[in-house]
Amino acid sequence: MIHFLAIIFLVLPTEQPELLNEARKLYFRLDQPGCVSEKLFEILQQNTKKTAVLLAYEGAAEASSASCAVFPLNKLKRFNQGKQKIELALKLDSLNSEIRFIRFSIQSRAPAFLGYHDDIEKDLAFLMNKFTQDQTLFEDDLLRGNIIRFLIQSSQITDQQIALLQKMLNAENN
Repeated sequence: MIHFLAIIFLVLPTEQPELLNEARKLYFRLDQPGCVSEKLFEILQQNTKKTAVLLAYEGAAEASSASCAVFPLNKLKRFNQGKQKIELALKLDSLNSEIRFIRFSIQSRAPAFLGYHDDIEKDLAFLMNKFTQDQTLFEDDLLRGNIIRFLIQSSQITDQQIALLQKMLNAENN
């Protein structure tokens, strides 16, 4: 089934800037009250032509929506299904910095008992390396700023990395 989905995603992806912008906007509001993750998941689930990035956002929204479920088995099911979509998105485009960030953000906030934390250091190193090579890594200024702020607030990051990212953020604001 996963191979069939991968083929569909490789054949049909089309740029959908409005949907991508909405996904990005809602993604950085997932921690707000009101189960924003469910809203984002519903929006993305209705879209049948997904790029790998949109698939990653859908997976992240589904995994995050686990906190909105009532029953523990439903929580676990949502989380695992979302996790699978994120991993599929990475198989489709493993060098995509946005997808790597999405996986990093989900893994860094997932409870340890879920066992979804193996790639935190690898994804953080990937992102820091990319930012070091190209401080304008993401074309969208708002996205870049949101990612940098998320990384700075992450407990996974070193003081040296914080200083570098803070410098980039300050340069953007000037």
